[in-house]
Amino acid sequence: DERAEVAAACMLRFNFSFPMVLDHMTNDVADTYLGMPERAYLLDADGVVIWRSGLGPHYFDADGVETEIRRLAGSATAKSAAE
Repeated sequence: DERAEVAAACMLRFNFSFPMVLDHMTNDVADTYLGMPERAYLLDADGVVIWRSGLGPHYFDADGVETEIRRLAGSATAKSAAE
């Protein structure tokens, strides 16, 4: 499907090193999280938005997404080590 092709091209262009999820053709996720104009969201285990990208598509920050994931992963690792 065209949507999957565009998503794959985006992943290759920006060299994403994290998994990417593709919304259904019915745009259930976009409608739920109002994905416009923001384009990337990070959710916690409860489904709460904990980070969002800049206004897209011109200010989409692929590096910022990865940086935030690494920061969160580092925080989780430090928290586990302290317990």
